Amino acid sequence: LEVSIQSQKPYSSFLGKKSPSKYNHISIALNNERKVIHDSINKRVDIMVRNGLLEEAQSLYKHSRLNPLNTVGYKELFNYFDGKFSKTESIDQIKINTRRFAKKQITWLNNNGKHFWFSPENNIEKIVKVL
Repeated sequence: LEVSIQSQKPYSSFLGKKSPSKYNHISIALNNERKVIHDSINKRVDIMVRNGLLEEAQSLYKHSRLNPLNTVGYKELFNYFDGKFSKTESIDQIKINTRRFAKKQITWLNNNGKHFWFSPENNIEKIVKVL
């Protein structure tokens, strides 16, 4: 703020221009219909719960105030352990927050760079041809 006020120029005018990448790379992004993504997330969360997510979160609960544990999955279960939500509500919140996170990832990819988008329906021959 001080730089902008003193110079009467936007701070962004002092930032360096992005130089072209030194690397020759291809960015591949995967996507599917929203319903398919949501169903996959819901099934995956159910599998994680069956495979011990609650026990894992319980073992980390004593560290629940640490920022690295403020992530989707743990924070909702910590709320359950704190008595703020029922087990079912917490699991539902994991699903909702995971879907939100997936949407943010897709939005970020759409707004940042050129990507080759593929879905599971694309066969390998088509993918190789595009690339």
